[in-house]
Amino acid sequence: MHVAALECRGFRNLTDARVPLGAGITIFHGPNGAGKTNLLEALYFGLVARSFRSGNDRDTIAFEQSSARV
Repeated sequence: MHVAALECRGFRNLTDARVPLGAGITIFHGPNGAGKTNLLEALYFGLVARSFRSGNDRDTIAFEQSSARV
């Protein structure tokens, strides 16, 4: 399977954005707390409709947001 892009709205600490993904290997890097794991969680959530980190979907919604979309 090839995922061409990831778009997030109101998901954890991620800025609302669309991230294009190439056909090859994609590497996310940055300091601790930058959101790398949240980005991978958003991708997983979009593919299987559940979080690998939390049993409660409410935990994936950013503070002061009423919903999240991936």
